[in-house]
Amino acid sequence: MSSGLTKVELSNLDKILYPELKITKGQIIEYYIKIAPKMLDLLAQRPLVLTRFPDGIDKEGFYEKDAPMGTPRWIKTVKRFSETANRTINYIVCNDLDTLIWIANLASLEIHMTLGQVDSFENPDLILFDIDPEPPASFDDVIDVALLLKEKLLNLGFKSYVKTSGKKGLHIVIPIFPKYSYRQTREFVRFGILQN
Repeated sequence: MSSGLTKVELSNLDKILYPELKITKGQIIEYYIKIAPKMLDLLAQRPLVLTRFPDGIDKEGFYEKDAPMGTPRWIKTVKRFSETANRTINYIVCNDLDTLIWIANLASLEIHMTLGQVDSFENPDLILFDIDPEPPASFDDVIDVALLLKEKLLNLGFKSYVKTSGKKGLHIVIPIFPKYSYRQTREFVRFGILQN
């Protein structure tokens, strides 16, 4: 079904994706449209990996790195070799509202972006601290750690931002110039030092 307002062929808009709250796919698409002004700036020029839940959040979803079969030709993609997958992956890049609506129509309830952009893929412009509680730690402990980390980063001269991780914790993100390798940024996350 096309609304005439988007290139996307929308489907199953009444399908319940969050059963406990009775939230439909159509409502998810509406939400993505509402937050698009903020979300698109963050996603722009970044290869994406999606976690899709076509049968709802209470059923098993799947992690999708490659653009799926049937991806419209107008969707921007970029091919990059993945060392972890040991193959070339055709990543989706979301630079516009139609692509974001298409991603929502796939029941992509988690959108994972790379820390490097398309043109500087091997040199991240974001550093990420992933804070997830493991028992007996609680989410309150995650908040305490995040506040301590923010203070430490401020003392080192870094401005940081917090976002939910999509599961049970928080991500602390620091924007940087894309001149360091992933190895160097991982070392910074471990030891707090960036070396040229």
